[in-house]
Amino acid sequence: MFLFSCNSSLEDSENSENFAPDPTIEYGFYVDTFLVIKNKIQSGQSLGKILSDFGVSYAQIDKIARKTFRTEYDVRNLKAGHLYAMFCVLDTAGRENAKIFVYEEDKINYVVYDFRDTLKVYQAQKPVEVKLIEDAGIIEKGSSFF
Repeated sequence: MFLFSCNSSLEDSENSENFAPDPTIEYGFYVDTFLVIKNKIQSGQSLGKILSDFGVSYAQIDKIARKTFRTEYDVRNLKAGHLYAMFCVLDTAGRENAKIFVYEEDKINYVVYDFRDTLKVYQAQKPVEVKLIEDAGIIEKGSSFF
């Protein structure tokens, strides 16, 4: 067995092993602890169909529908073409079981349906960075914008 090294010391390799990368967070949840599946809502697809495909019971789906009925989070307001993210855990048989459903209303706003312990439904926003860009120029006589 041969071991080659290029100008690195034992201390450097020990320090790099102790360094842990920052955990990845999406929609306020640690992605490392879930299997995250992202997709678009298809035409005619309902939240019930999406959730049942990911192992959510019909009783739980009914509970979600009843809690959100005629609210701003009503599951009937989901629109085809909008993105969603399903946060799942694998069961002992290797099947995906959904724990959190995130529906993107637009590029900034999203609704979280969290049914891990007790059902929580709330709206949140992605972090937004506003940049102000200024520019200047001179319009000379006889010139045109077109």
